[in-house]
Amino acid sequence: MMPFSLGYFKAKTRVTVLMAMLALARDIGCDNYAEVHPDLLSTVRCIHAKRMLVASKKVNDHNSRNSKSGQLLSQKAQSVRNIMQHFDKEAREALIAYTIEIGHENTGWFKCNAGPVWQARGKVTKESNRLMVQHQVHCHRKILPSMRRKIDKAQMEASAEEAAFVMSVREEVLALMPVSPDLLEEKWVGMFRHGDPSVLLEVQSAIMNRDCTNACRVAKAKMSSYELQVHHTKLQYRVKVYEESLKAARVFINDNCKVITYTQSDDLLRSIQSFMSDKTERLKLDACLVFLNWSAPSTLKANARAAQSSGASFILSQSARSVGLLLEPEFTYKKGELWMLEGSTMKQLAHHGISLDKSFSLQFKEKVDQRDNMRPLNYRGRFMEGLSTKSNKEFTWKNAPLWREGRTELATQLHTKDMVMIETPLEDQSRGVAISAPEGEEHLFGGARKVEQIGQNACEKLLLGMMTDLQMTGRSGVFIVDLNMSVGNMFDAFANLKSTWNMPVFYIGCTDDFQTAEWFGMQKPELLGRLHMEGNITIPGFPKPVLECPSDILEKEPEPPRLNLMIPRSDFYPMIPQNLLQEYGSHEQFGDEFKSFLDQLVEEFGPIPQDSDKETGKEDKENGKDKEKDGQNNKDGENRTVRKRKNAQNGNDATKKLKVDTNKIKTIESVGAGGALLEMPLINAKIEGVQLHLKPQNRPYLFNTGNQEASLKAGLILCGYGKGKWRLADAQSQEANPRTEVLFNLTGPDDFVLFNGHLKTVFEVVQAQMQKVPKVKVAYHVMAEDPDQKRPGNFNLKRSHDVWWVPVSGGVGVAQEEGGDDEGNGSSNGTAGQQNAAKLIPNTVWNSHATKIVFSVKWGVSGLMPIRPQVVLIREVNLPPARCCELF
Repeated sequence: MMPFSLGYFKAKTRVTVLMAMLALARDIGCDNYAEVHPDLLSTVRCIHAKRMLVASKKVNDHNSRNSKSGQLLSQKAQSVRNIMQHFDKEAREALIAYTIEIGHENTGWFKCNAGPVWQARGKVTKESNRLMVQHQVHCHRKILPSMRRKIDKAQMEASAEEAAFVMSVREEVLALMPVSPDLLEEKWVGMFRHGDPSVLLEVQSAIMNRDCTNACRVAKAKMSSYELQVHHTKLQYRVKVYEESLKAARVFINDNCKVITYTQSDDLLRSIQSFMSDKTERLKLDACLVFLNWSAPSTLKANARAAQSSGASFILSQSARSVGLLLEPEFTYKKGELWMLEGSTMKQLAHHGISLDKSFSLQFKEKVDQRDNMRPLNYRGRFMEGLSTKSNKEFTWKNAPLWREGRTELATQLHTKDMVMIETPLEDQSRGVAISAPEGEEHLFGGARKVEQIGQNACEKLLLGMMTDLQMTGRSGVFIVDLNMSVGNMFDAFANLKSTWNMPVFYIGCTDDFQTAEWFGMQKPELLGRLHMEGNITIPGFPKPVLECPSDILEKEPEPPRLNLMIPRSDFYPMIPQNLLQEYGSHEQFGDEFKSFLDQLVEEFGPIPQDSDKETGKEDKENGKDKEKDGQNNKDGENRTVRKRKNAQNGNDATKKLKVDTNKIKTIESVGAGGALLEMPLINAKIEGVQLHLKPQNRPYLFNTGNQEASLKAGLILCGYGKGKWRLADAQSQEANPRTEVLFNLTGPDDFVLFNGHLKTVFEVVQAQMQKVPKVKVAYHVMAEDPDQKRPGNFNLKRSHDVWWVPVSGGVGVAQEEGGDDEGNGSSNGTAGQQNAAKLIPNTVWNSHATKIVFSVKWGVSGLMPIRPQVVLIREVNLPPARCCELF
């Protein structure tokens, strides 16, 4: 039981603790704080809520003695409380006296003028509050009774600010100058109190100048905060949608697909039979469509081909309702052996009891690359059947278009850049430990890999040719068995067409490579999840997600500032109208002061934008609405067109504006045209006479020996490192050599990378990918969000593993393979030298004012992955004829 009682008031908890401590001190005899801390004792005795109780009591007493129409409720009651609590005695007396003088209804105050919106205004000082009331009384008294109007809330706030400004100036002048307070009272405060026009003009002008810049400053800060919050909210919403789509993809794969990894044919047969038996328990009939892609047999091991032959034979012999599609060999590395490979293929399948009497062709529209002479436009194929006899009337596939016509609809050939490569996961996802380096260039697409990967569209044409007009009855189902799964083109086609079939269809993919199965389990759910999120595929039980973030979970966009003379811009730069610039820029009296004001604006807000809003204030005569392409800024029913604010996230490549210093441009005569260790033309520059010269003492130059000026844009690849391999460094590995080896190290979002042949920043590449997948990673780096006002999607990068590109010793890429000169000097193949020139001088030389070692990157299962380093021009170079540019 506490030995005291407390009413309700602000900071009740703190006062309760204080009183309890004082009571405890008294009870244990430690009550000498009166002598030790006399100030504390006087403070404690002043703790009360007398004024609040008095104000509330006055209101309650008034309401108890009046009818409902005369009671103080809501805003009226709050106004009375504010006046009693925040106004001093002189201010209250002035209010009461003037109200008695002209009557309550004739005063200039609304019941809501003293509401909580401007409550802080009255707390500035008691003097300014009193001055505000006196000023309003005098100004209102000067107006003719017939012309008196109520003071609205905006005028009330402006009056409070003006009074506070007057008192603030008075205090500052008294502190800085030896001026009599009586003189200030007479010539400054008193004149404002009585509404002197000259003083009011000075006060309002000073406040307006301050308010315009301050309003833009505050609005800009609010908009930056708003953009950060909106970006975060939208990103979180997209992550949630993506995770739901990823969940849908995993459910789809678990319910409709089976990936089998085998080492022997018996493992393959048992796994196929187990999955089919589990599914056929719910189905009356089942049919199997076997797909065997042997268009490039050199990609398969002998044991894998034997197991696939056994699997096809087992499935086709189980039921007369099963049929298979074989793509015959179309590629061999040795000329003249294709017919031998075809014969051995047919013989191998025939030995397993498979009939190959009926043929078909997979047809493509046209070549996407005219230089590609490896892939034919017609892939030859054979129908695979079991040797069991069957009636044509009972044959399930007799009405299938491909079976009847022997050819598919024209398919679109897959472009090489769109081909998929099976990748090794770069990191142990559970421990975050790097387990391997990126794949070397030997794993890139060669002839066999290009021929074998026919693409999703071609597989869709095969499935449509076989799955149309099937003779299926009852609760029948179809199993699509892909015996050579490879990169999963048939699975992609199956997933895209699954929702169009009105029967159960299941996919079985088979591979003898555990790495392929692991890659499939990582890449395909992400692919399906992205397609489902974008609405490109339908997954039963999971509706199409709404990508647009609901407006009800977003914060309301802050309103633009209300300015008197300055023009409102969407980027909140305080623009001054052109007529005022012309009027006061050379004004005889105020010109210097006006220029000083402009200098302050530039110092705080930056240079005046060149793309000023020329159309600001113009109304659209056609429909009375702002042009949507320029954004909107409607205020008080007035339409104004304002240029759309440039989004920092979409920032253009900064290198487009950077040029090489003219001091680095020399005449070829002064440098010397001869004596170069390497001279090679820059073929990719597509400008005649532009050459890369490597001179002694590690000095690279760009020469223009042509007859016209050469303009070389940033992002031009100057040279490469030839063939190489990746090395993952650890505590036991050998020490790296930074002069010749290149570390894959991204220090931040502004680092340059080459993506699809274009020089971009990591930030640009990541933001573009996040429009597709909201969760991304950078291989061998740790990403951490670091949003700022300019870029809400900003992030930091920290290298987690050391992965080095090691040029192959003595390897010079194309030149060496074709028997050319290792350095490309004197070789007719100029590209060979360019591909290998980077390793001829130390790496530190290439990281200069104009060039940089930049990694080509791509998106893979482990995030943004490196491909190879190259030397790239990072600044624009304009070379007149007979001139050269120093690159060191």
